[in-house]
Amino acid sequence: MPETYLLNRDAEETRRLNEQHKVYVTYISPTIDSTTILQLTNFDPYASKYSHLTDHLHSSLGYEIHPTATASLPPNATIADIGTGTGIWLLDIARTNPSYVLHGFDISAAQIHPDFNSSSNLHFHLSDFKQPFPPELLGTFDLVHARLLIFALQAEEWAPAVANLTTLLKPGGYLQWEEINPAPATYVLRTKPTASTTVFQGELNTMLGSGEAIVQSASQVLGLLRDGFGKSLVDVKTDVVSSEREISQRGAATKVMVGVVVGALKQRMASGKEVLDEERVERVKKDMAREVESGAYLQFYVHCFVGRKEG
Repeated sequence: MPETYLLNRDAEETRRLNEQHKVYVTYISPTIDSTTILQLTNFDPYASKYSHLTDHLHSSLGYEIHPTATASLPPNATIADIGTGTGIWLLDIARTNPSYVLHGFDISAAQIHPDFNSSSNLHFHLSDFKQPFPPELLGTFDLVHARLLIFALQAEEWAPAVANLTTLLKPGGYLQWEEINPAPATYVLRTKPTASTTVFQGELNTMLGSGEAIVQSASQVLGLLRDGFGKSLVDVKTDVVSSEREISQRGAATKVMVGVVVGALKQRMASGKEVLDEERVERVKKDMAREVESGAYLQFYVHCFVGRKEG
């Protein structure tokens, strides 16, 4: 299956996805240093323990499943996660709701967590969410979840994607979809005037100017997603939170964005858009880590859309 995912699927990107999950649903330490950032590549991609993630008192969104959808779920709810990646969102749900039947869909199984295959209520499907789903799955899910598909969709694909995911829902089922608004992340910010941002800003500018899906304006993407929900669903609600809703999350959110920028650089090299130079990748990571340690950071917003299928 051809894919348009902006980043690659190596161990570093796998770990970044797990770190990103923490930023979305957990309280993260406010401190961050260059060593911590460089550990994005030094750890086993699956070493991050997810069992504690929902136990923290503070969080970014404040939930994994939107309260509106949670209230409608039966004890044996059937839930789909689209673009599941490592499967960590479903693994968290499985831990707290062992009676749920959980299905992860992705165009690649390269990053799926080993624990995903150890539970009888977890199922993986190799699937392109832009294409029609198998007939036997249509109308069988109480909740369909998706997030950060901005990396995989072009402007004309948003409304059809929402409509396609809606086909999985039972009447009265909910679609929950989260995307970031990267507009605030166009500029690397400083916590103090002496902080350096040269390398981080330069690499960010290159990524944003690369012509990939991420370059679509935030207002366009969010508007397209909102329109898609309006066409396919009812009782649509939107939550918007800052990556700094808890100021303690600033370091972790910036760490995730460092991973995005480095991943985009590696992907440009792998695709031939830039000369393959592993030494440059390591140099950029170290330089960006030092800049973050000096006080450079990024901010972004998280938008959560939730809507119900009529019936």
